[in-house]
Amino acid sequence: VFSPALINELTAYLKDREERFVLTSESNQFSVGFDLKFLIGRIDEGDSAGIDEALIALQSLGELLETKRVVSAVRGYCLGGGLEVAMSCPRMVALAESTIGL
Repeated sequence: VFSPALINELTAYLKDREERFVLTSESNQFSVGFDLKFLIGRIDEGDSAGIDEALIALQSLGELLETKRVVSAVRGYCLGGGLEVAMSCPRMVALAESTIGL
């Protein structure tokens, strides 16, 4: 999943990098989406500002990826926020067997 911590780490890593790279996953799945446990926790705490901040950070990561020389390599599941990240890359390559959706 794309958790707020992962989004922040990726954003920090990519900010000043110019080399080409491939965005993929070590597992057999690209991503099952944004971290729903995080969202449920924020809802339970009534923290709508925390949800807004996390979603803005996800959108900012996508905008940053659009400016980089990056290919998203998708296999397995690529759902929700994971698909948004993959499609933000200038190039996206996916196996035919992948399950892709919002």
